[in-house]
Amino acid sequence: MKRILAFTLTELMVVIAIIAIIAAILFPVFQSAKDSAKKSSCLSNIKQISLGILMYLQDYDEKMPHKNQYQELVHPYLKNDKIYRCPKVKRSSGGQGYALESRLIGKSLYQIKELGKRPMFWDSLNLEKNATDPGIGFATRHNGFGNIGFLDGHARAYSETEGYTLLFAPIAFEEKK
Repeated sequence: MKRILAFTLTELMVVIAIIAIIAAILFPVFQSAKDSAKKSSCLSNIKQISLGILMYLQDYDEKMPHKNQYQELVHPYLKNDKIYRCPKVKRSSGGQGYALESRLIGKSLYQIKELGKRPMFWDSLNLEKNATDPGIGFATRHNGFGNIGFLDGHARAYSETEGYTLLFAPIAFEEKK
């Protein structure tokens, strides 16, 4: 004798309600994990670009690249065009989301004091290609944090106040001898 499984409407509604509750709990968790992954990817991009610029500097007498073409000059060291786009910047905007410190352009690395404290590249509000920024457009698009790459090659996430404090700090240059 075959037994037929049958569910009442109430049982079916209870199962659907349980699934909906579990989904409502898990969706924010998944979104948070996705945002964390984008923040990490962005930090990695900034670190790689910073290291690419440092490799460029070694080959070109430690002189910073020109502001309107630094992506093209650093490209042979990175070989990846997607690295210049922050994962949180919408592709439809056509923007990239990173900027080079404009006050460093044309300077030699040996002229700059405290390389480990001097921001070189960061999440910027300026979305143009080859964007440069004098430190006024720090974007905190990663849950209140923005990423900064430094002249010694390290990169780190900073809150808005910490980031602006670093970016607005005056740059100490040594006199040419």
